[in-house]
Amino acid sequence: MSFSRNLFLATTYRDYRRFRCQLKNPERTLRQTYSRVMLELSGSRYGRSFGISRADTMEEFRKKIPLISYEDVQHFIEDSQIGKPSFLTRSKIVAFEQTSGSSGPRKIIPYTAAALRNFRGYMSIYIHDTLKHRPRLTSLKTFYSISPPALEGLKSVPGRKCFEDDEDFLGFFGKMMARKFSVNTPGLQSLRSFQEFRMQLAIELLRAKDLEIFFVWSPTYLISLIEFIEANRDKILYNAAIGKAPALSLSELERLRQLLETDHFDSRVVWPHLKLISCWTAGSSAIYAEQLKAYFPNAEIQPKGMLSTEAPISIPLRETGLAIPLIGFNFLEFIQDNGSVVDVMNVRKDADYELVLSNQSGLYRYRTHDIVRIEGFWNGLPLMKFIGRNNQTSDLVGEKVTESDALRLFTELGQPQFNRILVPDYAYRGYRILTDQDGELPQAVKLERELLKNYHYRYAREIGQLNPLKINRSPGLIRHFEMMCIRQGMKWGDIKIPAVITNRDTADALLGCTEL
Repeated sequence: MSFSRNLFLATTYRDYRRFRCQLKNPERTLRQTYSRVMLELSGSRYGRSFGISRADTMEEFRKKIPLISYEDVQHFIEDSQIGKPSFLTRSKIVAFEQTSGSSGPRKIIPYTAAALRNFRGYMSIYIHDTLKHRPRLTSLKTFYSISPPALEGLKSVPGRKCFEDDEDFLGFFGKMMARKFSVNTPGLQSLRSFQEFRMQLAIELLRAKDLEIFFVWSPTYLISLIEFIEANRDKILYNAAIGKAPALSLSELERLRQLLETDHFDSRVVWPHLKLISCWTAGSSAIYAEQLKAYFPNAEIQPKGMLSTEAPISIPLRETGLAIPLIGFNFLEFIQDNGSVVDVMNVRKDADYELVLSNQSGLYRYRTHDIVRIEGFWNGLPLMKFIGRNNQTSDLVGEKVTESDALRLFTELGQPQFNRILVPDYAYRGYRILTDQDGELPQAVKLERELLKNYHYRYAREIGQLNPLKINRSPGLIRHFEMMCIRQGMKWGDIKIPAVITNRDTADALLGCTEL
């Protein structure tokens, strides 16, 4: 085993061992986590305003503290940003982070030092478990998802930011180690042109013949990179040859020429040592994760679990397959269909729940709007699968089409190799499936039966408020959506392709690039 591998295992062992100890007695861990959250809440002005005591039971906690959404505490967070003492926590707020905004309005999330430790603990557990159970990983050469800087004219988040790039999850020592094995180039973040950024990133990736791991968030980030390489072979080779990109040796240039002059892009030739791709694989990302399998037939596609800007929620271990909740990090509750709330030890198999989060950064009984399905249990803990979000709703005439409706529709559509998005057409007064599929399009009338399972949609169709579903070809669909997000200041690597568009401006822009 290599010295570097041993060093990574040694530096992540403490967090991994603590996590494994927590899993041995989940009920005790749940009580300890609840106590830490209550210590933060009871010492805050927010908690005192509800008469909270640190000695309150979980039942008293639920009675006193209401379920909230981000808007309910947004003004308290904004006060902290401008330097006012935190209303939500007893501890100091040390950093802020902005959500990506690709699936809803952007939010500013505060962090205490304890919350930051949880993020870095998540990464330690992930790294240790990955290396421990995958002995074939030897060089550890890794591509971490990086994005171009925000376009000029966009305002940065006030206050101190904590995660400028994905390596910041690792802490100081981990970050230094990661950079040693990363294929990223320091000069990329200084580029202001997205086209130039992708060009240099493509060249840097193509020269990394010892690459073993892709660590990205959305699978579409990696897919669009591969599509860019396939569509710009001559330009990539030209830029590499004239030295407009990272300096390449003569042997590297010759290898690059051989790779780009072939008839078919073969990842097994470009990255012969690639073994693992870590990315989102659930919800609206599921179809794109399937596409990655076609691009990378020899690589394992590894799910990430649920890691939101608000908190790390769950992690898939090698032995569990599906994700288990990080019960030592945050106090989790689950809203049932009837509106009642249960804790993590009282969920039922095959049931769907909305996830509620209480953390040490001032979010208490915070509705994440994430829907999870309990697929089974491991050592008494639920195995959770992310299904979608219940606040991603399109509403033309009161039909309330949700992300779950769209995902059911796409399951019926099949053919995961094709990109697709359900888009409301306000001018047409109906819905269109946009896809980049070539050849004959499926019959919309057969697919619409899935949408008709939504009572409100069916009623709107029956009384003529909505026109029938249509399917339209939209070449470059994902590229157009990504560019819209980037122009709005989103990080490329954070962009998640939604199943349904809920914003009218975005819908109109996508339809403007479509053959109607």
